[in-house]
Amino acid sequence: MCVWRSNAQEQFVRINDITPVNGSFEITFEPNSIYSLSTTTGQQKGLFARIPASKPFPFPYYETFEEYGDAKMWGYLPHYTADIAGVF
Repeated sequence: MCVWRSNAQEQFVRINDITPVNGSFEITFEPNSIYSLSTTTGQQKGLFARIPASKPFPFPYYETFEEYGDAKMWGYLPHYTADIAGVF
């Protein structure tokens, strides 16, 4: 199983793969990190031109969804949401 980690210092870095034993495995997560686990291969870190400068996320964050009147203009999804299997 491929394991990728992202944190404040580095993003989408492949760390040691995991081989399940008897159908199970253990993993220890570091705090303040996001992990992606996959049984597929071929993933890689993306390359993008003109990446915007880093800035703090606006806290407290709130969303009224009022500016999404034309759903097609926004790609049918509000910012910071993902419709997966009919739920957000």
